[in-house]
Amino acid sequence: MWVDPKKWQRWEVDCYHLLYGHDFCAYAEGSRTVCVDTVPGESLLKHVTRSTLTPRILRAAAREFHRAHQLWCEELKGPWSHGDPHLDNVIYDQSSDRARLIDFEVIHHKSLPAVVRQADDLLVFLQDLIGRVSFEQWLPFALCFLNAYGRPEVMAELRNRLVVPSGVPGLWWKLRTEYLERRELIRRVDALRNALDEKLNHSTIWQRFDPATSGV
Repeated sequence: MWVDPKKWQRWEVDCYHLLYGHDFCAYAEGSRTVCVDTVPGESLLKHVTRSTLTPRILRAAAREFHRAHQLWCEELKGPWSHGDPHLDNVIYDQSSDRARLIDFEVIHHKSLPAVVRQADDLLVFLQDLIGRVSFEQWLPFALCFLNAYGRPEVMAELRNRLVVPSGVPGLWWKLRTEYLERRELIRRVDALRNALDEKLNHSTIWQRFDPATSGV
């Protein structure tokens, strides 16, 4: 989290300009406020809550992660990453089939390699998803998102992070996953890690799990 409000204001505005150019107005006001245009659409959290989340929405979100992760960020001295892209920070606009990322009050430490930062973005998104959908939805939804994201080097780093820790890190996972019961959490994480192992070694596995082609 940013400690200095001025630096946070600059980062928030810079991220809007980097990701969206002049499509949305963003500016600092006073010493502790940032004003931005409303991004069209609804958050993925609202879609999950209403049970209207679909593979099409997840693919749009993944395309936006992919696009944003290609952008050069001067502050990070490398490709950009969000830092906290939970479901409420991803907005989907049905009319344009476009997702956008918002709210940039968290930043990864600039010493981290880009692939680590970007894998963490994917992990945060999936942690929020895993605690809010059924077991039957979990694996098809997660793989649909990752298939559309489509960067093997980042997914390989993500795969290494798909181990539910114990101790204090385990408490953070519990918070991130909406306090999903630990045994169930491990079950779901293991299912995704095993599927990723197959994906990274045998690319054809992706078609079998993609809801776009499996009818999910």
